[in-house]
Amino acid sequence: MALATGTRLGPYEILSPLGAGGMGEVYRARDTRLNRDVAIKVLPEHLSTNPELRERFEREARAISQLSHPHICVLHDIGQHEGADYLVLGSLTKIGDDIRLDAHLIGIAEEGPPMSAYGEQKSIDDLMVKIDNFARAIGDRFGWAPSEPDTKAPIIITNSYAAEKGRYGTIWKIYIEVQATEAEIIRIAAKVDQPGQGRYPIHYISLKPPYRKYLKGYLQWNTFSSKTNILKEGTQLTLGISAIDKEENRSKEVFFPFSFESGVKDQATLPPPFDQGDIPRLGYIGIDLVNPDRGR
Repeated sequence: MALATGTRLGPYEILSPLGAGGMGEVYRARDTRLNRDVAIKVLPEHLSTNPELRERFEREARAISQLSHPHICVLHDIGQHEGADYLVLGSLTKIGDDIRLDAHLIGIAEEGPPMSAYGEQKSIDDLMVKIDNFARAIGDRFGWAPSEPDTKAPIIITNSYAAEKGRYGTIWKIYIEVQATEAEIIRIAAKVDQPGQGRYPIHYISLKPPYRKYLKGYLQWNTFSSKTNILKEGTQLTLGISAIDKEENRSKEVFFPFSFESGVKDQATLPPPFDQGDIPRLGYIGIDLVNPDRGR
């Protein structure tokens, strides 16, 4: 179903076609709410009724929504028009080039079987490596100069501390001190790797305005999980913490190893600088652990 110029898909007005492929047609469109150009990929109506193809379309949307990379468009919205599903990608400046690049990257994303819930982030991280390799190959082919490495440090985690052992169900507090030298810090990313389980989906903690230029506080993780009432003694995990500003700059990641062991007493005193003044709670880490020995 070709869409004519001026056709409205909710707030999006079709401007011109960009291309077509086996999974649908792509159009340049105008987001009339935000006054910006976007690209809309429409899955034909006869394909929307095919459960297998519709599942592939939804998998593509999930894959795009988890990617943040300068060589791939951002997924802004999904919707349906007269029985046909669509994705809204953008905003775009070089629409033709970006669409072709996205098509190649989504082809990469669809390699292999569907991702399981807890294996998904590991697969996304592997995909980001493929994206970087592909972008580098494109740059070599067209003679683009590689971008200079960023020598600035827009966000710095200056100090950090967390206990390394505790009982299952303990309230684990991760202390961090962060300084932003440029844009405001808007969120903290928490990433957990567990042997035998893999990497859990990243959890983001949004920061309140008072903590967006400088913060010294703790993240709280109530480690008792709704998915299991027991973890094997000695179960280990690694928590990675990074800070992100509104320009999407990231600090270097800081890692905290932890082992679940019974009989461990809570830390009585904190090291400097967390032993001074009022230390606020910045937010909660909402990751539910899984016992690999008992299945999911």
